[in-house]
Amino acid sequence: MAPHQELDRSAAVFWPNATVHGDHWAAVFPTELGWMACLWSQGRLAWNSFGFDTALSACEALQAAGRSGLAMEISLPASVSLSGSVSECELANCPSGLRDLACRLVRFASLFEDRFLDVPLACHHLGPFTRRVVAACRALPPGHTVSYADLAVAAGSPGAARAVGNAMARNRFPLIVPCHRVVGAGGHLGGYSAPQGLAMKRRLIEAEARLSVRKNILSPPRTLPD
Repeated sequence: MAPHQELDRSAAVFWPNATVHGDHWAAVFPTELGWMACLWSQGRLAWNSFGFDTALSACEALQAAGRSGLAMEISLPASVSLSGSVSECELANCPSGLRDLACRLVRFASLFEDRFLDVPLACHHLGPFTRRVVAACRALPPGHTVSYADLAVAAGSPGAARAVGNAMARNRFPLIVPCHRVVGAGGHLGGYSAPQGLAMKRRLIEAEARLSVRKNILSPPRTLPD
């Protein structure tokens, strides 16, 4: 098992991002799964991603998400240099929900044990069908995978496997909404839009399966097809 990890306060950076829609907070921080980025808005997680090689690439993804899907400009803090290094950590005024989530994500990246069921999500952009899909996906425990068709059934829409796949591809909350646990027919991995793509999806599924075996929940994991 990987050693227990804590948030690296010498590398992480949290900063406020004021817009016409209100005040938001952003964060980037290193983990065993690469650099992560989060956007926190009005007490809820509005977006997150992970698997980036540098702080700067995580920030750039955050900015791109702001422009394309969140309809806001996200400024970068002065502590993120052109080389991608982070030189300071501002936590004093950061919302406790974002700070706590960052700490939990860091631990998850090494231990794979948190289900994040209590993390509030900003889902105002989702329609009724996608909300049901998100709820069904969040209910999937670590170490278990289901097909897109099975998740459609769990969401109350049998036969909507393709629509479920589209909803998962647009997931703004990877790991929190564990879309990596949803695979294609026959156990094939399907798709994964996070950095490192299917290699990261396989890594997550296999790490969670190993954890389940250690806890005597499941039989040894099978080899995943490509």
